[in-house]
Amino acid sequence: MNKKAMDKAIDTYLDIILDIQKNIRSLNKSIAELYDLIHDNFSQLTKEDYSQIADMYKKLIRNLIGLYTTYRTSHFYSGIKTDLKNFKNGIDDLQEIGNDIRIFIVSLPQNNDYRNLVGLINSL
Repeated sequence: MNKKAMDKAIDTYLDIILDIQKNIRSLNKSIAELYDLIHDNFSQLTKEDYSQIADMYKKLIRNLIGLYTTYRTSHFYSGIKTDLKNFKNGIDDLQEIGNDIRIFIVSLPQNNDYRNLVGLINSL
């Protein structure tokens, strides 16, 4: 391969990396905004709210994990490693707050021992 062709191939590769980085950063921003929205409204969420969004939320997480896996196993991984790590951390944050909703908003209020304890605390 001559130098001109090699330079063009490198430029193309770098353009692809920059485009992927831009897209991942945009996703990271959207993930952070979604996390903040859920976090800021956590105490106002209800079991009914969760039941309305649960399936869609689970699909979102699955699709984000699939996208992460695709990028992680791609030939471009070395060029996007830092952004991809942030992407994975954002996915982990969404999974964690989703688990918190399931536990603290959906499951725990149904637990009789928990409800009795809350009643005792509130009567103090």
